[in-house]
Amino acid sequence: MYVLNANHISKSYKTAGETMRILQNVNLQVMKGEMVAIMGPSGSGKTTLLHVLTGVDTPDDGEIVIGGETFSELTEEEKAFFRRKHMGMIFQDFQLLESLTVKENILLPLILERKEADIQQERFSRIAYVLGIEKLADKGITEISGGQKQRVAIGRALINEPDIIFGDEPTGSLDRKTTGDVMRCMKQMNQRSGISFLLVTHDAYTASFCDRVLFLQDGNLAKEVKKENTADNFREDIWKTLCGLGGGKDDLF
Repeated sequence: MYVLNANHISKSYKTAGETMRILQNVNLQVMKGEMVAIMGPSGSGKTTLLHVLTGVDTPDDGEIVIGGETFSELTEEEKAFFRRKHMGMIFQDFQLLESLTVKENILLPLILERKEADIQQERFSRIAYVLGIEKLADKGITEISGGQKQRVAIGRALINEPDIIFGDEPTGSLDRKTTGDVMRCMKQMNQRSGISFLLVTHDAYTASFCDRVLFLQDGNLAKEVKKENTADNFREDIWKTLCGLGGGKDDLF
């Protein structure tokens, strides 16, 4: 069953009197419980695609269906409500509120939904335990490390039990060891809960934790690589494909 089904997505911008076509007839699907990465050289349209899929921007053409709902046809108010219920977001810069504790940041979506206190506590306890941050509950955001902040961001994205979580360079500000720790947490949550992930990343190591990788080039989906053997072999396949598409050194490691 598809959690995300995007068909014939196109997007262009006008600048200095010229039209720049960023996405051209992009089609992609994400199955329930699947982890998918989107990669490509700088300027290939990765961020624009993520913005369109999450409703931050509007496609010129195409249809986006999430969890059986035609998301692209909703009003802006309906999209905001739908996002809170069915979608989670993880960002490179965490986007946590320093005025709140770790627990309050994670629970924020449930607080906004006015969920009962016992539901909030049950979900927080379960997610914090898996992410290994239960002892940080009462700490301030400025008191914890970058890797811990990203785990808090993952917890916040998971707390509403969404259909799919979108990640915008979720490990971009982390070192290699912390990246591995964070991605293993994501994979564990994916396998336990069946929540789907779609991650935009420039990092082959991050992408190798996913089930398959889609490669954008010049606004088109040019290649797909599936994980069929070991993580090392998968990472090498990702590296070779990205090299073939013109990815620079920063896109490879």
